[in-house]
Amino acid sequence: MEGCALFILAGASALVLLALIVGMIVSSASGRTGEAEMMRRLAALVGGKYTPSGGWWLGTLEWTVRGREAALRRFDEPSGFTTGTRVVVDMRGHSPGTLKIVPAGAASKLRLMYSRQDLDVGDAAFDRDFIVRANPPSLAASVFSPERRARVVASVRKLSRRGTGFIDLRKQALEVGVTETLTGWHELLGLVESANEFVHYILDVEPSAGILWIEDKPSGGGQCQVCGTGMREGVVHCASCKTPHHEECWKYMGECSTFACKETRYVADGKVVRPTGARLKPDEALRREIERDRRESGGGRRP
Repeated sequence: MEGCALFILAGASALVLLALIVGMIVSSASGRTGEAEMMRRLAALVGGKYTPSGGWWLGTLEWTVRGREAALRRFDEPSGFTTGTRVVVDMRGHSPGTLKIVPAGAASKLRLMYSRQDLDVGDAAFDRDFIVRANPPSLAASVFSPERRARVVASVRKLSRRGTGFIDLRKQALEVGVTETLTGWHELLGLVESANEFVHYILDVEPSAGILWIEDKPSGGGQCQVCGTGMREGVVHCASCKTPHHEECWKYMGECSTFACKETRYVADGKVVRPTGARLKPDEALRREIERDRRESGGGRRP
């Protein structure tokens, strides 16, 4: 009798466990269906299309703003390899320079870029709360011109209310995003609105004669698209498009910085490398950049 009771108890426990597993599967499927529907609604609102994806990459929403291709991407990796939500806009042939904005003191994906410059934009509270870097520096003054400064400041602050926000304009693309994975309708819609606003701010600026784009070459030299500094050592090249990067900058980004390339492999010393493990953390990437500066300048920092 005792053995029979134990058998019945074990069977009941197995049934309970099976019911829990089935419930989790059904709940997960229902959640994915609801999320896909939300993203399709957002796509319809902006006149774009949504492409779902499995795994840690949660799919892509694509649309156009001012004739430029834009894509909303969300990432969610439990191991911490990469997380966040960002809008990437194609700026090839239309970028007036580089502009990077991040909350002061934030350990975000852009922290390594702010070790040598912090521009004031004319709003004391904003200058206290955010770090701004631009090349040429006049680009920041143009974007934050007096007649629209209040609107630009409001756009940045609206973005930062949704997480650790950042704006990163490069030769190839404009990225507007947060380091958190956004899931709510209002959060995602707000991010899309902020990105669209910044596209208008950037495209309304006349290209400056102060910016000199360096053509990417297979050898070292030129400017790194990630940190904006010269490439004299530790240079690797994208395995697909051959764009050069500092190796630590590649490991920090986790992929090629060229718009829509998405390559994760790079070429170093004639060999194709597929990085494994976690991306460089901001503090480590910044430390390596400082060490490289010290070696290249004979002990001091470059201005």
